[in-house]
Amino acid sequence: MKKLFRKIALQHLIPQYLIFDVLGFVWALYFVWLHQVILAVVSLTVLWTIGTLLVLKKDEEAYADTPCGRFALSHLVPWSLVFHISGYAVLVYGFWIHSGFYILLAISLILLGHLRDKTAIN
Repeated sequence: MKKLFRKIALQHLIPQYLIFDVLGFVWALYFVWLHQVILAVVSLTVLWTIGTLLVLKKDEEAYADTPCGRFALSHLVPWSLVFHISGYAVLVYGFWIHSGFYILLAISLILLGHLRDKTAIN
């Protein structure tokens, strides 16, 4: 499981994947705002699949020793994952109910998850 999370974290650093990851998430949030769950899931699935296919043959381990790679891997500690997952869940809920408070709370949780910990999974 650690290897899977490591692979995912490093894959997000590859520019082609990152672009389609962000596009998928932004479009999904737009459709969640409109309460179009199926379109949100389809946009995430299609755009994330495109991003994954574009980087399928790339070596994500090449990014592990870069400053960005070390930063990404430092987020694999359990408390950081809890902040990120709960932050994204609150963000989707905030968009669903059109609540600025919940959107800001979610952004706060996500940013708190970016506090670095030197005990990362390497």
